[in-house]
Amino acid sequence: MKRVESAAPSLELKPDSLSPTQKETPSIFKKKKDQRSKEVKEKVLKNEAFTEVELQEAWKNFIELRKKKVISEMEQLILTRQITKKDMNALIVLNSSLEIAILDRIEVELVNFLRETLSNDQLIVHKEVKEDPKKDKLYTSKDKYDFMVKEQPLLQKLKDKLGLDFEY
Repeated sequence: MKRVESAAPSLELKPDSLSPTQKETPSIFKKKKDQRSKEVKEKVLKNEAFTEVELQEAWKNFIELRKKKVISEMEQLILTRQITKKDMNALIVLNSSLEIAILDRIEVELVNFLRETLSNDQLIVHKEVKEDPKKDKLYTSKDKYDFMVKEQPLLQKLKDKLGLDFEY
């Protein structure tokens, strides 16, 4: 018996060579060509130099912006602190670790505002805690009296004239 071969050519379709009548099933994982070209464009980072005066002006504008919103008394405390320029970053000196926790709540908004205002996308806000060593804690009546006498020596004369005694 003789084998008969078919004269019809075999038809192979490749995914890239679809005929106009055939459609590819859309996929959520494949992105269209125009979407890919948009993603290729990289965001250009701004890195402009700024001065201490510009930083202070931006800080004042941020304070005004926050005052328009309803802010807490704790946040108002943070907004009274001074901000200074350190290299190409900002430095806020705080009095306690509690103030750092308060600043953490608004830090993202502050950094974004300063970066936009100063046209510097690499700006970082550093926080530093410096407790005032001069401030002694006055707990007792005697401590308070001694502190006031240092400030006003005439208070001792007044105490002696009136015959007062604070030490029990």
